[in-house]
This record gives sequence, structure tokens and C-alpha cells, in this order.
Amino acid sequence: MAETKKELVDLYIPRTSNSTDPNFFIGINGKNYILPRGKTSKVPKEVADEYNRAVRAQNRYAETEDKLKGLASKGV
Repeated sequence: MAETKKELVDLYIPRTSNSTDPNFFIGINGKNYILPRGKTSKVPKEVADEYNRAVRAQNRYAETEDKLKGLASKGV
């Protein structure tokens, strides 16, 4: 069975100051990708979509955590 050509998109993985690993690992449907931090890579669209979904989830978690800490400091 021939594999269909997947749409490739650019994905930039930023460097993080707290990470000593120069690469970022992401796995989608049993296929693993190791992407360099601080560079743009061409990846299948579903890889970029999953990365962006994870970033949104991480940001939402941080916002919720900040909100809860604010409530706790007010004694609510």
C-alpha cells in the first residue's frame, strides 16, 4: 500500500532556558519526530497541529494555576 504525500508545514520550536536538551520530541500515531530547538523544521501538518494544541493547553494550565494561586492568596 503506497503512502500518500502529506502536506508539510513549517514549525518553529523555540529554545527554552530551562532545557538542556537541544531537541524536542513529539510522537503522533506511533511515529516519532525529533526536532531541533531554535530552528524551523518542515513537518506533516498533523505534527504542527498537535504541537500547537499542546502549547495552547500548557498556556491554559498556567493561566488557571495563576488564577487559583490568586484566589488562595485572598483566602477564598
